[in-house]
Amino acid sequence: MSGVHPQITRQTRRGGFTLIELLASMAILMVIVWVLAAIFRESDRAWTMGTGRVDNNMEGRALIQMIANDLQYAICDENMTFIIQDERNKTPKSISGYETYGHTNSEICFVTLSEDATPSGGDKRRATREMMYYVRTLGNDDPVLEHQYRVMRSEFSASMVKNASETSHSYYNPDWYQDNPRQGKLAAEHIIAFSAYVPTTNGMGMVRNYDSRDHGHTLPLFVDIFVEVLNDKESEQLALIMTADPMTRMGMQMTGELDRFIEQNARRYARRVYLRNRVGYISRGSYPNRNP
Repeated sequence: MSGVHPQITRQTRRGGFTLIELLASMAILMVIVWVLAAIFRESDRAWTMGTGRVDNNMEGRALIQMIANDLQYAICDENMTFIIQDERNKTPKSISGYETYGHTNSEICFVTLSEDATPSGGDKRRATREMMYYVRTLGNDDPVLEHQYRVMRSEFSASMVKNASETSHSYYNPDWYQDNPRQGKLAAEHIIAFSAYVPTTNGMGMVRNYDSRDHGHTLPLFVDIFVEVLNDKESEQLALIMTADPMTRMGMQMTGELDRFIEQNARRYARRVYLRNRVGYISRGSYPNRNP
C-alpha cells in the first residue's frame, strides 16, 4: 500500500564488560586489598609495640621499685657487709663470647632492716633481711632459654640476736653472702643488663664495685640502679639470633645488626636510691656481745 512504510526493529546489543575493563577492575581491587593489608599490618605492628612497651614498663619499673624498697633501709658495720660487685658466678658464655649480650651484670648483697621487735623480758632484737640481687638464665637445657636472662631476688629473714648460734648469719659472719644458698625467686624476666653504681670517695666519679670493709664499714651515699629489659617476643627473637650458627652471628655483630636490635627494642630504667641508715641505724649498746 502506498504511503505505508514497514517498521524496522533493531535489536540492541546486551550490556557487558570487556576483557580490558575486567582486568582494570581486578588491578584496582588488588591495589585496594594491598593498601588495606598494609594498613592492617601497621596497625598490628603498632599494637604489638604498644603492648610490648607496656610489658617493659611494668617489668622494668616494678624491678626498680622493688630494689629501691629493699635497698633504702640497708645497714652495715664491722660484720654486716655491704657488697656491690660484678657477677661472681657468671652466666654461661655463648660461642661468640657474649655474656647477657655482651654486658657484665652487677650483684648486690646487703642487709636491710625489717622492723623493730621487743619481746617479753625487754631483750631488744632487730629483725633483718639478708638480700641478694643477681642475674641468671631462664634455663640450662633449652638453647633458646640459655640466652634469655632474669634478675633473681634472694631473701633470708632473721634476727640479729635470735640466731646467734648460726655462724652463717650476717651479724656473725662478714662473708655471709658467699655462703648464701642463692635459692632466689624471680624478680624480673627478659633482662638485657642489670648494673649498680656508687659514687667514689671523693665524689668525682662512679664505680661498679663497692665493699663496705674497704670504706670504714660504711654505706655509700647512694646507689644508682640501671636496668634494660625486652618484652617476651623481642627476648625470644634475640635468643634465636644468639643460637644461630657462629658465622651468621658473627656477621650480624660485624655489621652492627645485633647492637641495633638491642638499641631499638630495649627499654632502659634508672633509679637513684639514697641509703637512710648511712650515718647509723641503732645504738650498738642495745646488743649483747656477738661472741659471748
